Amino acid sequence: MNLHLIPLLFAQTPDESGSAAGDAIFDIVKIVIAVLKFGVGVWGLYCIAWMWQHLGRRSFKRKADEREFVDQSSALLDRGAFDDAEQLASAPKVWLKGIPMLTRFAIQNRHLSHAKLQHLLAIRMDSDVMAGVAESVATVNTCIKTAPMLGLFGTVVGMIQAFGKIATQTSPDASKLSGGIALALWATAGGLFVAVTLLLLINFVIVRKRRVEDATIGGIQQIVTHLDYAVSRTSSANGHAPAARVAQPAR
Repeated sequence: MNLHLIPLLFAQTPDESGSAAGDAIFDIVKIVIAVLKFGVGVWGLYCIAWMWQHLGRRSFKRKADEREFVDQSSALLDRGAFDDAEQLASAPKVWLKGIPMLTRFAIQNRHLSHAKLQHLLAIRMDSDVMAGVAESVATVNTCIKTAPMLGLFGTVVGMIQAFGKIATQTSPDASKLSGGIALALWATAGGLFVAVTLLLLINFVIVRKRRVEDATIGGIQQIVTHLDYAVSRTSSANGHAPAARVAQPAR
């Protein structure tokens, strides 16, 4: 056998070489799309896990514990024991909870008017208690919208590759064509799976967020009512006329 003919056995025609290069490019694009889709899913799951943990830190585990803290703080404020109430809200067990955080802020700024204090508490609610939650929800929503688009992009690339192979074949193989199309459709299925999973999980997070907000607002409103009464009574006892007299809160 002539050794000079061996390279010719493995030589490719120009059409075959171009087709192989095109397939390699398509494969790289599909890998990049798959990696991006995976990254979108992981990032969305991370944001959801962070929000769930953050909301857990900002709320009491048991309703009874929350009720106990609100009642104890209200009783201390009724006696005018502002320092004791602030110390109670600074205890390590409740330091990061939403109601104690706002309670400390309200006591430290009790010299402000009721309207001004309520305005600042609303700002604190968004900036401290719910810090980063709204941004994370928006990020997850972006991931939900992006994942199907990446899946569709992968399907389009796969279909272009599949039909491109048909164009170069004189007698296309139907089995290979259906296999290529099926593989391309898996990209869309993967994107939809990521989107649906994130959509279901973010709904659970939003429900928990609303519960934490409602519980925090309800608790701090009761404490502020007692705080207003205590400040008004203290001002009257010191001979200063308060800007707005507050009726004694119901016990």
